[in-house]
Amino acid sequence: MTAYLDEVRAQTVARISSLRSDLAEREQFLGNMGCIFATGSFGRLEAGADSDLDVFIVIKTYMKDIAGEQIELLRLKETEQIQLKNDLITAVDRADIAEFDSGGKYLSTHKFDDFVKYLGSPEDDYLNTFTGRMLLLLESQVIIGESRPC
Repeated sequence: MTAYLDEVRAQTVARISSLRSDLAEREQFLGNMGCIFATGSFGRLEAGADSDLDVFIVIKTYMKDIAGEQIELLRLKETEQIQLKNDLITAVDRADIAEFDSGGKYLSTHKFDDFVKYLGSPEDDYLNTFTGRMLLLLESQVIIGESRPC
């Protein structure tokens, strides 16, 4: 059993390394604006041949005055988020990882501050920030953002 787990772990680490390598330019582009971390079987380093990649894309925000009202905006524009997700999808394909679940339905962007802002509130469940925090702490691997804390 241990030999099997060691082999699965080594294969998972290799696939994560492939993703990181493929996304190196995105790592530089994203800078300190956010990170992407894997959870689930990849987070535990137990991914099988048919395992898909469960990820959290976490982006920092800033406040902007629009018509006298302070609005919280992501540091990454919508088009940049689309490009990032496209690069992630391409890297997953190149690493021979199964397609994202439900056609990428869960490939969403989370606001960094929401992980604290909604702590203990009903939104904490609804926005999936509670799950994200727990998975980040218990079983995660950084895909982008390895050189700095997420």
